[in-house]
Amino acid sequence: MLKARVDRHRCVGAGNCITIAPTAFDWVEGDYAKADVLDVTTIDEEQLREAALSCPTQAIWIEEVDELLPWQLRGKTAPGRVQKTFMFTDIVKSTNLVEALGDEAWEGLLRWHDDALRSQFSAHHGQEVVATGDGFFVAFDSPDEALACAVAIQRRLAEHRQTAGFAPPVRIGLHAAGATQVGTNFTGKGV
Repeated sequence: MLKARVDRHRCVGAGNCITIAPTAFDWVEGDYAKADVLDVTTIDEEQLREAALSCPTQAIWIEEVDELLPWQLRGKTAPGRVQKTFMFTDIVKSTNLVEALGDEAWEGLLRWHDDALRSQFSAHHGQEVVATGDGFFVAFDSPDEALACAVAIQRRLAEHRQTAGFAPPVRIGLHAAGATQVGTNFTGKGV
């Protein structure tokens, strides 16, 4: 996939790009002496490259999106690609807890854990992707929401420890990255 940008300091308003690719380029609103990028997906790559080459001051830059670093893509999406903050949670030493508590008590604790965490995911606009038995994989649009959710979960666990005497220790990891979204799941090395 290609990405185009116009260096407005170099643009002299020749208009060659607009003539060749009118669906991809137009004049900057309110400033008819400078070109602006509209939507490069409306034309084929060859036509886009021709429009860029026609610029007498070489003010148009064409880049392959794959050549960009993930931080350069933050907030932008390519087909199937999304920028998310992923949360992974798990109960620390859950196998030991099952053995110590027994199946019935463990199931009750797990139900409380799942309800407590899911309420925080919902309150912070998290999308539950997978429940792993003793943890979750959750996606957030905003790193701020993900971090606020992690803090709220730990506070909820601390409150429960004070009132009920026990809450399972929960590990929470956050990672912001690009990923490929397939339905409600996410794949790629960013996950």
